[in-house]
Amino acid sequence: MKDTYTDLFPLYENTETLSSDVLTMILNKAWRPSLSILGITNYPTTPTSENLIQNSIQCKIAIRLPPLLSSETAANKIKEMFTQDFSPFGSLITVSDIDYNDGWSLKNYGKITENIMNNASLMFFGNKVAFLNDGGSIPFVNYFQDLYPNTDILCTGVNELDCNEHGPNESILLDAAKKFMGCLVYLMSEY
Repeated sequence: MKDTYTDLFPLYENTETLSSDVLTMILNKAWRPSLSILGITNYPTTPTSENLIQNSIQCKIAIRLPPLLSSETAANKIKEMFTQDFSPFGSLITVSDIDYNDGWSLKNYGKITENIMNNASLMFFGNKVAFLNDGGSIPFVNYFQDLYPNTDILCTGVNELDCNEHGPNESILLDAAKKFMGCLVYLMSEY
């Protein structure tokens, strides 16, 4: 399983993962917070840059939160951390343009929906439905869950271990896509 999972995400040269345990890697990818630096302005970018004193530096970051964590609570805590707990040499740090939305986590399906999904999966894939539990940071789905709290929401797509959606070499398997479309048609006709 480890080789199958880690082959999906090739690492650069000697780069290593934070853990060699597959479950930990999956949790790190989908359920644990991560920070990405999207851009930095007024920062020297060439190796020949000499010592410079910058009057300001701007940094844009994105933080992926666990789906069940309140994004408003997290945004307020992050702003507090940057502006109160961290001020090197009396410098002024401001936080602006905060945009946040809550993620989504699958609720248990009702028996009718569960049976229809299992029948569709058995018919087209030969086994009961399986869940990947990925993509929990999609706030759009959470919006519908909040709007219709008693409704079973199916958030799905074509995905197998050999697919690489949202990656640099984004790909899906056409055979899986055909089976998936069959499942969707069956779900809509039976529901």
